[in-house]
Amino acid sequence: MKPTFIALLALCLCVASCGKKEVPVTSKKEALPIKPGTVLWEFKTGGGVISSPAIGPDSTVYVTSRDKKLYALSGKSGGKLWEFEAGEY
Repeated sequence: MKPTFIALLALCLCVASCGKKEVPVTSKKEALPIKPGTVLWEFKTGGGVISSPAIGPDSTVYVTSRDKKLYALSGKSGGKLWEFEAGEY
């Protein structure tokens, strides 16, 4: 089975912005607005994704994969916080 990329298309921004046209984001260089629908990060799983991502109140993104794992990802950076071997689904 080929690895799958999860492209979370600014889901956090879309939910948080509630229809706003742009969300300002600051960086070390200068503040640039990020438009809804912009890919902020990607995460590679060991198999196809079998569920829609869920977002926790602290912006942690939870997703399951056909590699039989549940992943917790940072909503800001896309970095893996932890993974859990869930077994059969």
